[in-house]
Amino acid sequence: MLTPSEIAKEVESGTRSALSAAVLLKRMSEDLEAAYTAVRKRAYEEQVKYATRMMMERNETVVDEETGEIIPVAESRTGEDSIRIKL
Repeated sequence: MLTPSEIAKEVESGTRSALSAAVLLKRMSEDLEAAYTAVRKRAYEEQVKYATRMMMERNETVVDEETGEIIPVAESRTGEDSIRIKL
C-alpha cells in the first residue's frame, strides 16, 4: 500500500492525476479516522474504569494527557436491598 507521501510524489512526477490522488487520500483519511475512533472508544472505556478506581481509592480526578480533558467517573446507583423468592 502506498503512503500519502508516495502518492504525492506520483502526482509530482506525473504518473498519477491530482484528482485520483485526492480521491485516494480522502478515502485513506476516512478509513484512518474510523479506525482511530474505534480504538479510542475502547481506550476511553479503560480510562473511565481507571478514573473511577482512582476516585474511589484516592479521591483523585484523572486528566487525559493528550486532550487535557477530565475523564468522568462511571455512574453508580444505589438501591434498596431486596430479597426475591421464587416458587
